Amino acid sequence: MQSNLFTAVLLPLALAIVILDMGLSLTPENFQQVTRYPKAVIVGLVCQLGFSSLISVLIVGVVPMQPIILCTLAVSEPFSTEDEP
Repeated sequence: MQSNLFTAVLLPLALAIVILDMGLSLTPENFQQVTRYPKAVIVGLVCQLGFSSLISVLIVGVVPMQPIILCTLAVSEPFSTEDEP
């Protein structure tokens, strides 16, 4: 993939600004909601860690791709490719 000004500077900068804005908008009430609604936290974690990993494994099994893209897609799953030197 070719790196240019947009992908090397502007896109990461925009992402950093969005993440900073979201972090600055958090209040103590947001953190208290975690203890008030533990079921929502558990459901969210199961969906994020379980279902997204399962979907990525299914995609990797169906769609042929280069190892670097495979690792990017399924960061949480350890994969090894036997045909790589």
